[in-house]
Amino acid sequence: MRKVLITFALALAGVGVAVSPASAATTNVYYETVADGDTQFIPACTPGPDNPTCDPRGAGSRLISTGSLSYTQGGATIGSVHTDCTTTRKVGNDYYGFCTDTLTTPQGNSVAVGEINESALERYEAQNLTLTGAHGCLTVQQVVYPNVFKLTVKRT
Repeated sequence: MRKVLITFALALAGVGVAVSPASAATTNVYYETVADGDTQFIPACTPGPDNPTCDPRGAGSRLISTGSLSYTQGGATIGSVHTDCTTTRKVGNDYYGFCTDTLTTPQGNSVAVGEINESALERYEAQNLTLTGAHGCLTVQQVVYPNVFKLTVKRT
């Protein structure tokens, strides 16, 4: 009898696992295209004889852009992304910045924030930002310089 009860308990545990709801983890991939004129660069300073050490791209400079989103590279527009990055520091030849990306998609709006290596992004190295209000991340990778990016939204 004990064997039957143990077998029955194990069977019920297996059924419980089988009917438990699956994780709500999702991954969505988009391609961002930034059209000419949809990017604004605000330099940190203006180089000149009075400011010979000025680095216009240095700490305090900003890059603001709005791009269209599609499910495939060059595909039909399904949403948009607004990016605002402020350069925070330079290490060696690489510039780092704090960025906020706001995505508007058929799946809803997402905001991602964090520090990225701006120079690495230009070298086609993926950069990660944290999704606010949700568990997950936004991975940004340049695919065509200077205006096409692959955006992967992973919600966990």
